[in-house]
Amino acid sequence: MNEKSKPEIWMMCVPCAEGAKDSYSLKMQLGRTEKITCAICGKRRYGSAYEVRRK
Repeated sequence: MNEKSKPEIWMMCVPCAEGAKDSYSLKMQLGRTEKITCAICGKRRYGSAYEVRRK
């Protein structure tokens, strides 16, 4: 993870994105939800790209 001021782009499924909201500030990137490999759990699920920053 970069410094607080520099966001990273993570491909995450919806359940992992909901769980990550406690530790990170998430902003969903524009686009559609499609089948991706989640950066957190590694499963093939429907998800999207999220801009991730530390809280």
